[in-house]
Amino acid sequence: MKRVFARLWDFPSAAILALILLTVSQRLYATDWALGLEIALLLTVFGVLLGLALGVSQFKCAGVFWLAFGYSIILIPLVAGWVFYQKTPWLERMISLGGRLGYSLFLFVTSQPVPDTVLFVVFTALGFWIISLLAGYVLTRRGAFATAVVPAGIVLFIIQLYDSRVGDRLVILALYAFLCLLLLGRLTYVRKRLFWKEQRVSFSPESLTDLNLAIAIAALVLIFLAWLTPAPERPLVAARVAWESITQPLETLRQNLGNAISGLKGYGQRTIVEFYGDTLALGLRASSGNNTYLQIRVPLIGRADRYYWRVRTYDQYLDNTWQSVYASNESFTPNKHSLPLVDVHGLSSEFVFTAPQADLAILVTPAHPIWVSRPVVLSFTPSIDKSIDPLMLRADPPILIGEQYVVHAIIYNPTVAELQQSGVIYPAWVRDHYLQLPEDLSPRITELAQEITTETETPYEKATAITNYLRSTITYSATFDPPPDGIDPLVWFLFDYREGFCNYYATAEVILLRSVGVPARIVVGFAQGEYAPPDKYTVIEKDAHAWPEVYFSDIGWVEFEPTSGQPVLARLPGDTSSELPYNYTPLNPDQDNSGRSPIPVESTGAGSRSWALSNSFQRLMLLFGVLVVIIIGITAAYTTGLLDKIFWRVRHVFRKPLPIRLTDTYASLAITPPGWLRHWAYITGLKPIERSFGVVFQSLRWLGAKVSPSQTPAEVAAALTAYLPEVDGEIRSLLREYQHALYSQKHNDLNIARRAGELIRRQALRTAFHQRVNAFRGAFLRMFSRKSYRVPRR
Repeated sequence: MKRVFARLWDFPSAAILALILLTVSQRLYATDWALGLEIALLLTVFGVLLGLALGVSQFKCAGVFWLAFGYSIILIPLVAGWVFYQKTPWLERMISLGGRLGYSLFLFVTSQPVPDTVLFVVFTALGFWIISLLAGYVLTRRGAFATAVVPAGIVLFIIQLYDSRVGDRLVILALYAFLCLLLLGRLTYVRKRLFWKEQRVSFSPESLTDLNLAIAIAALVLIFLAWLTPAPERPLVAARVAWESITQPLETLRQNLGNAISGLKGYGQRTIVEFYGDTLALGLRASSGNNTYLQIRVPLIGRADRYYWRVRTYDQYLDNTWQSVYASNESFTPNKHSLPLVDVHGLSSEFVFTAPQADLAILVTPAHPIWVSRPVVLSFTPSIDKSIDPLMLRADPPILIGEQYVVHAIIYNPTVAELQQSGVIYPAWVRDHYLQLPEDLSPRITELAQEITTETETPYEKATAITNYLRSTITYSATFDPPPDGIDPLVWFLFDYREGFCNYYATAEVILLRSVGVPARIVVGFAQGEYAPPDKYTVIEKDAHAWPEVYFSDIGWVEFEPTSGQPVLARLPGDTSSELPYNYTPLNPDQDNSGRSPIPVESTGAGSRSWALSNSFQRLMLLFGVLVVIIIGITAAYTTGLLDKIFWRVRHVFRKPLPIRLTDTYASLAITPPGWLRHWAYITGLKPIERSFGVVFQSLRWLGAKVSPSQTPAEVAAALTAYLPEVDGEIRSLLREYQHALYSQKHNDLNIARRAGELIRRQALRTAFHQRVNAFRGAFLRMFSRKSYRVPRR
């Protein structure tokens, strides 16, 4: 008759199973199909540990299912978020991961290519989690070898089938087969050992060690012979035909799932969007289209009069093209302190950006960003006193579709009075970088600038005059006809054609301002987009925009709007700097709004990344290696008998329960232990059946009856039956099992005794409660009774 062993716990078997599952998950990672496949490794480790624990637990199938489900919905998102977004706040990790998965599922359901690999990675990791969880559970709960290893073997087979670099990975198949044979031999030995113990067959530790070594050697010999044995041609032909018929459904499935894996390496490459390049030509056509680029959530309190979403800035204009010449680069991570901006004014606010339909290589930010929630390579203009002027933030890694990122930025709306009071003494870095003019600049442009600003005095008046001139004399057009040969495009735009779009407006204003000694630069990005109350903006393709920024002493860069196709940019006339919202918190230079401790922005070199980010998986692999070494070491110690010796020594030390050891310690010191400790030691020293029968004594005490140590168990049970006739059957069942355990050779059923004891306890508590309630009610009635009764004399 085949025996089924429940709760078959054996540490070497569990260790071998863990190595089998880790071998398969490591094989998946070796394919290098996508970033983030290490999630499968982590979930394999957690899954097999949880499965082993649930297998040896006393939970029933329903409890095991709900526990596994609860761990799954918590652990899988946490692990995936940690791998994909290591230096991002946890809430943003979950939102970004959910956004990417939602968009990828939408593309898959609508039969469109899915460029993002997150769908493949997460569902693959989920499969490994389920396989490892099930394997650990069935191994310890049922000792089922096939159910534990076959699903992982099928996955390994599929990975081997579709990996294009299988030549140097066959050793993993051999390792998997060896470990499976080792596990099969170990489980067979464990079953035999249990059978020997039941039959009272004695065996020595040396024989156990020899048997374990024989199992390992036999597995190695089988794998070695299978590796070296040549295969005849005819069976190979038949196997090939059978193989093609078997794998045809897999090939069909692969074609059907082609959209889901289109983003994997070897199946296609995703497109990373850079809205603007390193140079900006004036162009012939403005951006058009209704594709959604960004969704932005802005602060409800203290919002700006007009939002400009910047991408990058340019400082030099040569050969009708803008470029950045004086930019420096530096890595920035979210755990660093806020950026030390030059000319810091205003209040810090939080903006949340979401990329719903395009992957972003360069972050879109408000005008004055001071902190971002993603690692970036920051391009900036160096200033004095270690202050910087941000020019561009390149995401490292890029922001994928469905992800979001958070930007803290300074919101400052200078008034006309403040701008008018700004002087003309500019810092050296501003004069050096933002007053450049082309050597072949037409004198007509310089003369026009002088003419426009003749009656102006302050830089603000000059900027306003040029802005108004461009808005009033140039007609907005989404297209631009190229000038005749030999004509400067800017001259053609200002004097002859007099039509154009934002690139020409912004370029003309910057050059005109620089011609009269006012520092200015061109910024590209997006107009604020369509507003959706209460706090969202949607930016589409045709919102792409270019605008000039003018530098004002002690204020910083300020936007102007010369493009007539955009609304007029109005400013408050008076000094309203004190009229700020009462619930706004000013920027604290010692601590940013994210609550992070101040950490200086360290210079790590252009384009570099922090060691923690770039080598995080190296640390993970080191941890994996240490874990494998520990498992192999413990398994070797067990097979050689060393672990058994350690176990018996530890068991000898801790053979006595803790309360009994404590009472013995008190006795050795000639000290009387406290009463609670003596009671705890007495309860601990009882047998399980004695603890179950103890409910009879406890129930009698609850009911107010006196119990004598001289009473027999039958007398005590009869006394309790008089108080609790409702549970007479349970009392007799408990007494019978107790007497069988103490006075006869019959085997007592501890489960029956425990169930009976539980019913007796509940009825005793219920009866004792009613007794006390009735006693209190009687005393209450006697206290407040208005009549007195005399007991008649006899």
